[in-house]
Amino acid sequence: MAIAFPWIGVRKNGCIMALDFLKRHGARRLTVYAPPPPDDEPTPESDEHIDLDLEMPEQDWKAIDIGTTQTLPDETPRRFVDGSFYSENIAWLQDGDGHPIPVRLAEVGGVCMAAADRTLKREFADVRRVVASIFDSFPWEQVEEFGDGLHGEGIQLLCLQPQREPSENADEPGRRELSYDFRRNSEAVRMGVMREMSFLEGLALCHAPQTPTIVDGRIGRFESAGVGQWDVIGVIKRQAGEYLHPKGYVALLSLQPGQRTPAFRIPSKHLDVVTWYLKLAGGAGDMPDWGYVRVEVSVEAFGRHREDFGYLNRLSRHLCEIRCRQDSYARGPVSLEPIVRAEESIKSLFQPLNPLKQHFWRLAGI
Repeated sequence: MAIAFPWIGVRKNGCIMALDFLKRHGARRLTVYAPPPPDDEPTPESDEHIDLDLEMPEQDWKAIDIGTTQTLPDETPRRFVDGSFYSENIAWLQDGDGHPIPVRLAEVGGVCMAAADRTLKREFADVRRVVASIFDSFPWEQVEEFGDGLHGEGIQLLCLQPQREPSENADEPGRRELSYDFRRNSEAVRMGVMREMSFLEGLALCHAPQTPTIVDGRIGRFESAGVGQWDVIGVIKRQAGEYLHPKGYVALLSLQPGQRTPAFRIPSKHLDVVTWYLKLAGGAGDMPDWGYVRVEVSVEAFGRHREDFGYLNRLSRHLCEIRCRQDSYARGPVSLEPIVRAEESIKSLFQPLNPLKQHFWRLAGI
């Protein structure tokens, strides 16, 4: 979990104090580090509780034509929330036990675009510069001073926790411990930066929650208790979870643009959702597993719409109509135009990472 300090800039004789924390602990620069990122959507631990018969029994699963009926005025999404981040491991240091610990510099942001009079305008945006690492092994007063000094430079310090070790008891989570595997520690920090991005997306979402809103990604990642009560539609481009039975995968691979799979229910400790796969684009020559997204709404929201599967068809039709049609955009076949515009909008507020990296190295004296 990220910890935000009540920042107080610390300066003396025009020099920033306490920013030599990394130098004192032997930090070294990193100039090249780009491991392939893992999937962002976790695979479910078990599929035994997934209700695949919600709309259609397993033996009857087939592609469903979504039809041409438009969404009702109070169903039409008019807000679009996305987040983005640039991040890079720019240094590493070791604690007293020799664990290699990455220091990650990032710029993260969340944005909401609102539709009005057939145009999109930026309704809300929050962008932050952060330095993220795992500081459990270091004197806390030094870490606090380091955070104070960074705040004076407009940078937030994220203090993150290591990944959990595997547990022998399935009912108890494993202990959080630093690893001698640098990539494992790096992944813990990268995921912490992503959680900060999700936090900023949550701020954008909560800015006007009563309006039907599309978010890029899963809706269960938002910690706000109100998400289930609002008409929030998650659209997931990257498919990592294996949710379906064999009959379901046959139906999925047979989808044509404008068709969806039957809906099913995925339980979660955070938010139960009703979800389905929707084919946005595709044709001859395309890979069979390309061009579709997974869409989800909360079980509570589905109940407010009287558990009407026609609502899912109308919503799917709307998503097809606003899909991205930019041939130059690599992920266009699985993207929505308003979300692409939101991504462009938030990235326009970012500053180039390389000058920021050089500036940080000078501040830290490494």
